[in-house]
Amino acid sequence: MCSYLLDGSREQPSSEQLEEQFARAMSKLDGAEGPLSVKLYTSGSFLDPEEVQLSARASILARLRNDQRIQQVVIESRPEFVSDENMIQLRNLLGEREIELGVGLESSSDFIRRICINKGFSTENFRRALETARAHDIGIRAYVLVKPPFLTERDALLDSVKTARDAAAMGVTTVSFNPVNVQKYTLVERMWSKGEYRPPWLWTVLEVLRQSRESLPRSVDIVCDPVAAGKGRGTHNCGKCDDLLTASVRLFSLTQEITDLGGVDCECLPLWRHILEHEDSSLLVHDDLRSNPEQRL
Repeated sequence: MCSYLLDGSREQPSSEQLEEQFARAMSKLDGAEGPLSVKLYTSGSFLDPEEVQLSARASILARLRNDQRIQQVVIESRPEFVSDENMIQLRNLLGEREIELGVGLESSSDFIRRICINKGFSTENFRRALETARAHDIGIRAYVLVKPPFLTERDALLDSVKTARDAAAMGVTTVSFNPVNVQKYTLVERMWSKGEYRPPWLWTVLEVLRQSRESLPRSVDIVCDPVAAGKGRGTHNCGKCDDLLTASVRLFSLTQEITDLGGVDCECLPLWRHILEHEDSSLLVHDDLRSNPEQRL
């Protein structure tokens, strides 16, 4: 489902070019007051020296440390780059600031992550990265994919909630839900164009957030900022309630209050419930998900 390979140049940007990009982005904060959270979303691994050269990494992090407005820094990385050496560098360069690493766990099911997503690492790899980061007082933000290809709506809902619970049990500091959106030139787009895939319903996203907030400790933040929400290629309902429900998802991400979710009644709600009840069951999730009544609607 990922089209990040199409986003970049065929040539590796130089350290100077990366530093210039960062400087331009930071200039948008001129005049802003702290405390601020800066998220370095590289659509890859900030800690991979083949993506972000060591000199660029050091320069960027040093600039953030010297900006007294910055309270939190969030970067993205695959687990194989979460080493003691890299964690020591992060802590040395950023001092006592709060640091969080965004890692795409996507699903706590190794089978789903391998077959549906082709992620290339195991839950145990994720767990080891989390323990390495925690040893340096660095948190982990687990990205959870809502409705990977080949899952039905109910299986997607159940897998997302189970993944959030598993991630919290491992000790993550934040769970970030990412509903699939249809990117160009991907397998998901091919399936979608043939009517073989539908992005998750917004009702599903709300239910994932509700169940997760009810079961996860309050020390774990739950966030969701869906891309292309309300559009055919993104998470959507019937079109009439999409804007209001999307706004409620984003408000919940700020307040963490279940009462901010939904508050909308729409004629498409019974259809969504019908789909959950009658859509053919996928064989990809564990049997205990279907048999556990606490995880059923």
